[in-house]
Amino acid sequence: MQQAKPEVHTGPDPEKPRNYVNFHAFASNLFERRVIHTSPTWAIWAQRDAFEGREPYRERPGVPDDIYVLAAAQWILWYGQSIFKQVLFPGEVSSDHLRKWNPGPLYDGKAHFTLHRWHFWRVGYNAVASSEKEKKKGYSQECKNVAAKAAAMMDALEKNMTF
Repeated sequence: MQQAKPEVHTGPDPEKPRNYVNFHAFASNLFERRVIHTSPTWAIWAQRDAFEGREPYRERPGVPDDIYVLAAAQWILWYGQSIFKQVLFPGEVSSDHLRKWNPGPLYDGKAHFTLHRWHFWRVGYNAVASSEKEKKKGYSQECKNVAAKAAAMMDALEKNMTF
């Protein structure tokens, strides 16, 4: 993952934004299968970019918000159960991870990977799914559908994994 293309670390390429979504789908599947060492960091970064506000260096003119939401949703759809376990049972979290998990400007919570942050992201997916904006002004129908699936998955995981 450290050898990944530069756009993965800095945001999608405006000329090929779907590559960003595809990368996140691929990475989330690798993480779920434990092919490589995993942590929730990449998943948190994707959710942060989609819902907490992006850092200025990650803004890409010409890249629709759909791309960030679709990329983030891959982590919920393919790696959701594993990351939700980390919300419930975080264990020791290093100061290095906490620094990497800094929230975006729209999220008022701490850097931790908490149920509060999980709920914030789910609200974001629900807002995208119920958006009535046209594609030119907002989210595509594909993005709305995927966001609805991600929100439903988050809800199901929370309902079935908490007691």
